[in-house]
Amino acid sequence: MTPADRAGGVRTPRVDPPLAAMWVAAVLYAAATSAGFVVLVEWGHYSSRFQWWRLSPRDELLLFWVLFAKSLWILTPPMVLAGVLLWYRRLHAAWTLVTTALIGVFAWLSLDLYVNEDIGTHVTDYVAFVVARSAWDPGMDQAWAVWPIVHTLVRTALLLLLGSGLFWRFGQLQSTSARSLGARRRVLAVSAAYLAAALSVTPAIWVIGEPIVWQDLAATLPIALPLPSDRRALVSDDEDEFLARFNREAAGVALRVADRLTVAGPPDATARVPEGPHPNVVLIVPEDTRHESLDPRWMPRLDAWAKGGLRFTRHYAGTNASQLGFFALLYGRHPLVYDVTLDAAVPPPFPEILHHSGYHTAYFASGPLNPNRVREYINAQSFDRMVLDTDGNEWWQRDLRTLGRVADLLAERPDQRWFVVVSLMATHAMYRYPPQYAHFTPVLDLATMPPFWAQGAPTPELRTAIMNRYLNAVAFTDDAVADLLERLDPRRNLVILTSDHGNSFFDDGSWMHLGPLSDVQTRVPLVMRGPGIPVGLVTRATIHTDVLPTVLHALAGQAVSVQHLAGRDQLTTGWPDQVLLSKTLAQREMILVRGASHLHLRFGLDPFALYSPGFGDSNARLDGTIHKRPEEADRWAAALAWDLERVVR
Repeated sequence: MTPADRAGGVRTPRVDPPLAAMWVAAVLYAAATSAGFVVLVEWGHYSSRFQWWRLSPRDELLLFWVLFAKSLWILTPPMVLAGVLLWYRRLHAAWTLVTTALIGVFAWLSLDLYVNEDIGTHVTDYVAFVVARSAWDPGMDQAWAVWPIVHTLVRTALLLLLGSGLFWRFGQLQSTSARSLGARRRVLAVSAAYLAAALSVTPAIWVIGEPIVWQDLAATLPIALPLPSDRRALVSDDEDEFLARFNREAAGVALRVADRLTVAGPPDATARVPEGPHPNVVLIVPEDTRHESLDPRWMPRLDAWAKGGLRFTRHYAGTNASQLGFFALLYGRHPLVYDVTLDAAVPPPFPEILHHSGYHTAYFASGPLNPNRVREYINAQSFDRMVLDTDGNEWWQRDLRTLGRVADLLAERPDQRWFVVVSLMATHAMYRYPPQYAHFTPVLDLATMPPFWAQGAPTPELRTAIMNRYLNAVAFTDDAVADLLERLDPRRNLVILTSDHGNSFFDDGSWMHLGPLSDVQTRVPLVMRGPGIPVGLVTRATIHTDVLPTVLHALAGQAVSVQHLAGRDQLTTGWPDQVLLSKTLAQREMILVRGASHLHLRFGLDPFALYSPGFGDSNARLDGTIHKRPEEADRWAAALAWDLERVVR
């Protein structure tokens, strides 16, 4: 109130804070929040995950700046809109927009951080799954899936609303102080600094000393960083002669396969099994089954049954996602070409070849189809009969009905030959079983516990309670499947028992699957038993793509040639003890397993480039203490070339 107002007895209304002060406050609020998010949330997470503590202080500072600038880059559109609102003196609307944008962006980034680490996908994919009614299984408590979203959103909102109040007050104080002089210069300076920081992501990445760092970060973040596409060597390998030699060789391998990785081979319409009295083929897939589950301690009946067949002791699904595991089984093609193959509308060869050989085909499942493009290859065009049992919340009850349908189908027309795929759910999270199978206690109480995968690292007690629930579900599955097998004539049925992928209970620092390509997530049981299958053990590394050519050999009594299969007929000899683990091509991550060694591989897509950051352990953690002799590099590069040539056949 001015002296003139007081003299005249006139009380002036409160004046809104000047535009310049509020704009400065809004920019500082966004910058402080971005920096705080890096310090309090992102830095410890990424540093631990990618071992940034090994980097030089210079690279650490650059990475901090990249993370900080990345958030400013994301916030640029709402900040520009807030500036427009301030220009038109919509102060409260502008401030509400800034606060809402910060809450939304940082809740999204925070949730994505943990979703990506624990289940390997991004929050956009996770939310799409939650809201997809056609994919939702009533046997899962939807509150479990929604809880992490709500919890993260509420926590972020509370913190940022507090910050909003503080910076609003800061803007008010600035507007009434002498420092508000020179408003135009301050607005220009602050705006220019914000824009320069947001645009500095690419220059900062250019000068990071170890390119593997930004490759890992780019593959993890939910946004596409403006990465340079034409760069020096992708990995700093000056100190490791093995890696230097291997990566030079890998560059040539990449050039030879790059074009063919993006082209799907057509279906082989000529592939057949010769006529004859062939058995039914029954592929049984209890989901999420760890490789050590087939053990007399947990599955005594199926373990005893397996001794009468061909058991694969080091078998890999080759991946850790359901849609990719089933794809490898039904296509005999590698998960790397999943999207390319489906884009080309190639039907799955397993049911197609058997259908052309006189078989009827059926798919029975105890739940809905996975929403990640599975309907494009498991459908009425590929299978004569399909039953997706989603009735009721108890998966074990569905499994019993599903197995009963299989027994009835194979008994009703003994003169018909069937290829039957059976997908069972009791061993899938949340591990449901009948009360009489509570052999292992204590168990996790699903009614009161929020999603265990959202808890981070578990206490020993929590992990034991989750594992016990899983083992009880495994024990139920042992009896349920064994009961079916006892009803089947072993002379007329060739049975394959395996799983779509493994399951981690934080063994590798993550929950369930979709995370790192660790052994616990990618290794699964595999047993084949029936006509044409010898009794014995296969101790070399095998992979899901091998199942189709091996079964065709058992049916035909000889190897069956099928074009564009990556799989190896394991009834023939001479195959190397190696497998190539991967997710999809877009996820840019592979591990080449040879014997007990795990060589990590990364690749860029534009242009296609292939390199290795080094060796890791069975939990897919890079281990800088593992070194190979330089002269071994050529053999490893040749092994990689051999596997990739099979992928692109």
